[in-house]
Amino acid sequence: MERVYRRKILGREFEAILLQSPVAMEAEKVHVAKLLGREVSFVQQGMRARIQGVRFRELMELSLELHSCRDLLWVFAQGKASSLDRFKKIWQQLPLSLVLPPGARVGIRVESSGSHLYHEGRLTKVAESILMALGFQVVPFQSACHRVYVLLANDILSLCLSMGGKPLYRRGYRQTGVVAAPLSEHLAYSLIRKSLSSQGRFDTLVVPFAGSGTLMFESLIFSQNLPSGWRKDQAFREFFCTPKPTLNYLDGQMVKRFQAEGTQNILAFERCQNTQKVLLENVESFFKPLERAESSFVLEGDFFSYGQWPEGMGEVFIPLNPPWGKRLPREKITAFYEAIAFKINEIPARRKTGFILGTSLPALKSFQKAIKNPKSIEWVDFLHSGQKLYALFFSV
Repeated sequence: MERVYRRKILGREFEAILLQSPVAMEAEKVHVAKLLGREVSFVQQGMRARIQGVRFRELMELSLELHSCRDLLWVFAQGKASSLDRFKKIWQQLPLSLVLPPGARVGIRVESSGSHLYHEGRLTKVAESILMALGFQVVPFQSACHRVYVLLANDILSLCLSMGGKPLYRRGYRQTGVVAAPLSEHLAYSLIRKSLSSQGRFDTLVVPFAGSGTLMFESLIFSQNLPSGWRKDQAFREFFCTPKPTLNYLDGQMVKRFQAEGTQNILAFERCQNTQKVLLENVESFFKPLERAESSFVLEGDFFSYGQWPEGMGEVFIPLNPPWGKRLPREKITAFYEAIAFKINEIPARRKTGFILGTSLPALKSFQKAIKNPKSIEWVDFLHSGQKLYALFFSV
């Protein structure tokens, strides 16, 4: 029976759902088409996108390449469910006991809108009983190795499995915890991709507020087109239907891409010594599997007091996530952002491209006013952890 279902899974096309970041979602369609080598049906629904006609092997590849997504969901069963009987029957389309390992730790998230079955708590209990009857351990969603999404909209039920298990933005290169006010990796990547959409690569990366390294690492992942090769615990690796030859091929391709030439000059700044230690540990973890020199990485202290800019910096990329909110007094934030622009004006470069984040619109406008000879300026606002953030993209 397992072999029959395995052939059935590998021989058909499925629907997939992307859980996206709030920035530049329209770029995802182009990226997915490029990865698959063909146009696909791509329906945007808020911060989610549904893709039609994707094979399981392609879902595996997308899981390793979609850096701007929080998760990729495989819709393994779907149908109309206006009653509990129909709800239970749809689960039988593809028994999860033929996909997940016995006794797997499974978490459930139920969402219902515009449907007869509107009571999410009751649906959760029904789904839990189905999973426990199949021999799985039902655990809290956040601690689960395998995550099941039960999405019911207008009486159409979509049963989905997370391809990553843990969120895809957990790349695996981070050795130690994050520092204050971090950006999630997939959001950072989305901002970087939007900023570099017309440029792609850069010669020198300058990170004035490096923190634990998120903006620095995600900039390198984008510019060098790196897959998520640090992590080897994606949920799909344990699926019974995962073809081992395909998995070995994808892992082999990741190794080749990690070994390819791609060294760039990196100049990072971080004032806090404890945070510097965190950053250096993460740098070692990031570069280790790349099998390439990290001698191009230089870590300095205070961005504002630095003055020995190297020659030949070429095209410079500057991602900026300066202190904001409670970490900086409101009366000083405008002058602070203005000072950042003055410092960026000092950097000798053929072209300077980047973005700066903040919660204060007047502060960002003071940055825009102080920056010299901007060729292009673009604004974006979005919500991050319930906080409204503004992003100003600039090219000088």
